[in-house]
Amino acid sequence: MKRLLTGAILALLTLPALAQQPADKRSLKTLFEDKGSFERLMSKAINAGNWESTSGEAVAIITGFADKTAAYLDETGRISEITEIKSGDIGSPLTNAISMGLIEVLEVYLRYPEVRAKINEPLDLFPLGGRPRMKVHAWALAAAAPAQGASFCGGEFATLVFGYGSIAPYLEARPGETPYRRVLTALEAAGATPQAEEARAVWRFVCGPDNRPDDGKWQDNTKRLNYAAAIVPGSRERVLKAPQMLDAIEMELRTLQTLRTEGKVPFLVFPNIYED
Repeated sequence: MKRLLTGAILALLTLPALAQQPADKRSLKTLFEDKGSFERLMSKAINAGNWESTSGEAVAIITGFADKTAAYLDETGRISEITEIKSGDIGSPLTNAISMGLIEVLEVYLRYPEVRAKINEPLDLFPLGGRPRMKVHAWALAAAAPAQGASFCGGEFATLVFGYGSIAPYLEARPGETPYRRVLTALEAAGATPQAEEARAVWRFVCGPDNRPDDGKWQDNTKRLNYAAAIVPGSRERVLKAPQMLDAIEMELRTLQTLRTEGKVPFLVFPNIYED
């Protein structure tokens, strides 16, 4: 009896200490809230007048984030966070990794059978311009390369590409190429089913020719959100009509690179994403 009482007393004495342990407030979202690194790269690129000066660092930052993500998931076992959308979030971590083309991060997520098992379940594509959320499959989202398309189509998605962590240095790290190619390959290896027509719907949602005038003119960001013309004239329709959208997107990226080299388009263009 004395031994039982001693054990009970010790247990009670340790309760306050346990209660004082700080709660682990980390999440997959908080791991990516350090935007300072990309803001610094944006400033460096603007000062240099090119993306080449930041390409290596940009990939290193995302690779480092992927390493932190892997360590966090191994330590906490919070695998369900990968596909969860919490109040106020624009999408799940999985949706965000696919929509932004973050292949290094996606490869970490796809290590888990729980994620691969849901790879053909529709994702919530976050609303743009006041539109409602759109259900979209992972393959279709990757095939439309939404964040990459914003670099030449001038659509509303540019507000998120340049606003959320300023990931442009990462997307521009390989001139004429897109990380979405590797994203799509990884999704297919995980069992994702091709959804070509749905990918075209995503492209229309982000950069569709029926959403924006396509007169080849671009403007600065001194006005309120309204319409932005394509930076590469005709690019929206060409991608939409192409048999393989990613092939067309990379072709437009090469055209964009040529226009930049010839001085016809600045290396960084903020479309007219505001209105009065």
